[in-house]
Amino acid sequence: MSVEMMDMMRQAIFDVMNKMFFLPVQVNAKGCSMREWFANEPQLLGTTIGITGGPLKGVSYLLIPAGIVREMTANFLGIAEKEIDIKQERDTVKEALNMVTGNMLSQFDKKGLLRIGIPQLIGESDLSAGKLDQFNKGAILIETEHSRMAAGIVIK
Repeated sequence: MSVEMMDMMRQAIFDVMNKMFFLPVQVNAKGCSMREWFANEPQLLGTTIGITGGPLKGVSYLLIPAGIVREMTANFLGIAEKEIDIKQERDTVKEALNMVTGNMLSQFDKKGLLRIGIPQLIGESDLSAGKLDQFNKGAILIETEHSRMAAGIVIK
């Protein structure tokens, strides 16, 4: 994976989270495993989206603690947190990744050769502490004011 693509992914995360979800974020420069990063989070929601076309093939992903997803959804939809259901939360996580990946690709792929697929939720069992480190490759660790999240892109 190119340094340029990772830089564009970081910028896309910053832009989308700030502008669309009113959630100030900063990228954490220190390295650690996903298991360590999310050690204090009892439940995560996650999604992946495929990237195809041109000479590249890969996947991007987004992992967000359930507690922050509710706030993101309320901010995005402009409704009170108490009015939000789990379907809206799941849709928000998928849409956030769709926007981040689309934003990054629009900067990286000026010729429009790459395409993104439909976001897919990651199963709860794949987000258990014992399986979290499968997401270490291509990871970008993100901090919010009250929480943490992670995103990444893996090109094969």
